[in-house]
Amino acid sequence: MKRLGRFLGLLLIVVALAVTTGTLVPRPLWPAAAAMPAATRHILVLNNPIHTDIAIPVDDAVRQRFHFLVDAGIPADRPEVRYIVFGWGGRAFYLETPTWSELKAVPVMKALTLDASVMHVDVAGDILEPPPDI
Repeated sequence: MKRLGRFLGLLLIVVALAVTTGTLVPRPLWPAAAAMPAATRHILVLNNPIHTDIAIPVDDAVRQRFHFLVDAGIPADRPEVRYIVFGWGGRAFYLETPTWSELKAVPVMKALTLDASVMHVDVAGDILEPPPDI
């Protein structure tokens, strides 16, 4: 019983020291890390009555990172491409509902229950902002 009391007391001291150290020690510890400016990207959310997509701006690093899209037949390497557009949803809804006029009950029910998920990937040129759907 005495050992358990010592262990719990030591554990309490260690936790108190960790909390005190985490509170008092300034972060980041290395000023050079804080001085480096963070790279920013202007990511767009494209909204339409049927789907919502995410548009990521393309630069050389993004072209290299997503080069596998070219192998899949998506022309992400073309110079006129400004955005790679991603969307996610139910397979039946994506494939069978391109417009509201083509909406059917079965794809909606599948999307709300056990339909397989798919990702829609495409490219876009310049996207003018700010329309109400961006």
